[in-house]
Amino acid sequence: MRTCGEFEQCFVYKDGEFCAQVCAPGRCDDDTETCTLRGVVPCTQEPCLPEAVCEPRVTSMVTNSTTASSCELHCQLVSSPVCGSDGVSYANSCFLKNARCTTGNPDLVVASRGICESAKALNAKYNPPAPSSPSDDTAPCLAAITCADVLDPVCTSAGTVRNMCYFNREKRCSQATLTVIRTGSCEDSNVVPLCPATCTEEYKPVCASNGQLYGNDCLFRQAKCARRDLLAVNIEPRALSECEE
Repeated sequence: MRTCGEFEQCFVYKDGEFCAQVCAPGRCDDDTETCTLRGVVPCTQEPCLPEAVCEPRVTSMVTNSTTASSCELHCQLVSSPVCGSDGVSYANSCFLKNARCTTGNPDLVVASRGICESAKALNAKYNPPAPSSPSDDTAPCLAAITCADVLDPVCTSAGTVRNMCYFNREKRCSQATLTVIRTGSCEDSNVVPLCPATCTEEYKPVCASNGQLYGNDCLFRQAKCARRDLLAVNIEPRALSECEE
């Protein structure tokens, strides 16, 4: 089971476990603010999760408006984005209805399906293009360097690569000026790797950046869930020997 942070809750999406923000008690100033789940994090692959934000508390509501506490619709964390007439992208229509209730704005309606154009612009700005296919010139070099098939994504200036070894191999073979932007996928910084409860005894060793050798990808991911800064490094024989020293 994933362990989420103080203002997060765990949910299952496509057989994986992820953390999403929630409006936890004490997140906002109860006297002047109200917490609302709204918007979606710019990303190119699901799930695009809503964000918990603190908004100024409405002191004078329109006639027959309801209190924020009575507006909680318990929306499901399902990604089916809609663009509201306020220019905000909501995870789905339920979150928009909740915002319409909490803000007391009866004119807030779905303007269009999908995220708003402004969110698309952010998406284009913060998500680098996908890496290009290897050319005939680099193919022999890439084939000569073996990397572990470990899913430990790294966001680079050329897009998301499978793990740090893939990044080093691409940089070495392409002779390009590639840089690491952050650990994790470029497409969705909120999605975290599944933390397996049990692992098989299959032996496909993974050499990690802490110098330890893990028996397989599953055991490596277990360790990474306890220590998020771990990276899967080169799985070439010389790298394995470095781990075994």
